[in-house]
Amino acid sequence: QSHHFTVDKTPPIVVEEIAGNTYMVGNVEYSSGRSQLRIVAIDNRAGIKDIFYSLNNGEYIRYEKPVTLSDIVGAVKVKTYAVDNVNNHSQSGANTESFVMPTIDITGPTISYQLLGSQLTLRDTLWIGQSTLVKLNAADKESGVNRITYNIDKSGSMDYSSPFSLTEPGYHEIKCTAFDNVDNLNFMSFKLGLDSKAPKIYTNFSVEPFKELPVGNVPVYPASVKLYLAATDNLTGGVSIKYSVNEGKPTDYTKPVENFKPGNSYTLTITASDELGNSATETTVFRVE
Repeated sequence: QSHHFTVDKTPPIVVEEIAGNTYMVGNVEYSSGRSQLRIVAIDNRAGIKDIFYSLNNGEYIRYEKPVTLSDIVGAVKVKTYAVDNVNNHSQSGANTESFVMPTIDITGPTISYQLLGSQLTLRDTLWIGQSTLVKLNAADKESGVNRITYNIDKSGSMDYSSPFSLTEPGYHEIKCTAFDNVDNLNFMSFKLGLDSKAPKIYTNFSVEPFKELPVGNVPVYPASVKLYLAATDNLTGGVSIKYSVNEGKPTDYTKPVENFKPGNSYTLTITASDELGNSATETTVFRVE
């Protein structure tokens, strides 16, 4: 009789890999908390019986499924060995395959925002003007910021690239999402109102005109006339008024406009601005005799 058999004296080969997102920042490799340590053993004869691994020189644990790295913070040293079905061991201890895992980054970026321009808080509501820009900021001290997306009210998601302004007056909610380079994310939302309505200007002469010129219906006032200016705003209480006479230098309105010279026609350009940068301009034409 003859019996054929194979002698297996060769231990298995163990291969470790990281499955998931990794990103290099300088000389440091970062991995997300969703990344997993996977261990594969190869044996060309008897086949694999068991695989064991140790973290940071700790106790050896039987490997049964991928190890989630969110439980590990910082740099980790991994040692592994495998046993085949005829009890050949790949070497463990000091001579075992070992490497340093990427630094684990399980936190998303921090998000903040800035308003570049006029802003005003009234009755617990933050208001901005038409020219005010909204700037989104994100920072991540580990793997770094990859991108920011945002949406306004129920609009679709948009990629943020530069400060933006609001176009529709009224109350709005802005929602932001920031992603780092291993796809950790963080959310932020804030609310603000857009005021795009300019003040309303009022002009009142101290006396009634005593006649009108036939061309253009220009009113004519006596030389003693005074012109009073006023403005109201739908939201803010602080409204500034400037005026210019016959295209002259703008002057802050602080008292009635007077001392008009008889025999002259006048064009007053009046501008009223609220605290959020909204402004209105009106022109008044009259003659003094």
